[in-house]
Amino acid sequence: MKIFFDHIAGNITNRELVYSPATAIFEDNEYEYAVESGWHIAESWGVDDFAWFNDTNASGKKVWYQARSTRIDTDKFSEKSRHRKRIRRAGLETKILDCTSVDNSLLWEVYRKYIDKKGFVDFYSNQEDLFKPVYGDRSYITYSKNGKLIAFSVLEEVGLKSVVALQFAWDYEDPDLGVGYINKLYQFRLMKDRSRRYMYLGNSYERPSLGKSDYAGFEWWDGRKWSGDISLFRFLLEKESDISTLEDLYSLQREYYSRWS
Repeated sequence: MKIFFDHIAGNITNRELVYSPATAIFEDNEYEYAVESGWHIAESWGVDDFAWFNDTNASGKKVWYQARSTRIDTDKFSEKSRHRKRIRRAGLETKILDCTSVDNSLLWEVYRKYIDKKGFVDFYSNQEDLFKPVYGDRSYITYSKNGKLIAFSVLEEVGLKSVVALQFAWDYEDPDLGVGYINKLYQFRLMKDRSRRYMYLGNSYERPSLGKSDYAGFEWWDGRKWSGDISLFRFLLEKESDISTLEDLYSLQREYYSRWS
């Protein structure tokens, strides 16, 4: 493992504020340690022409970055009768597939509808990027209604007890189905079946990530430990959604350290 700190900017005339992102390179046998310590593979950097990123990839290594990671400890989640009723009521056909069994063109169509409906910036530069494994062995959970594919999720196994929930997409043509909630329940089932304890939900910032904290076993990486302080997590997401100036950021930094424990 090699860790790097890029000292990009600071503002110390009127406030003590330093911007210094952390990146790293891990060996293949260190991947599970990396995700357990708040690191993520920097997939989207390939969109920009960063020479160091390109050179690292060309050497067969991955660039990782440190962020506010989130996960579910599935040992603390148990499926209830209300969950099973919710699944039955939706009436979805569900399949678990590997990379050789999915129709990439159908999944890509659902993904495009998803980002358009949500107003997200396109995360993947092309269809090939979406279907290229990132962390490890990949599985797809697909959801169909009346024979039509309407949603899917991507899971990748890391080490012996971890899974990364890499992507979820839903066409939202029938919002009342609540497929996002149902998808989590099916993911938890798959985790239990495969004796995987931790499901990592990616980095989590701003209000769109609030829903991740609704599930039993939720934890977030505060940079030092996995925290169960959901009130602080939600507070940070709400506050950072409104940051527009350096003064806003500095104010949040001071409040964070006064609340953190």
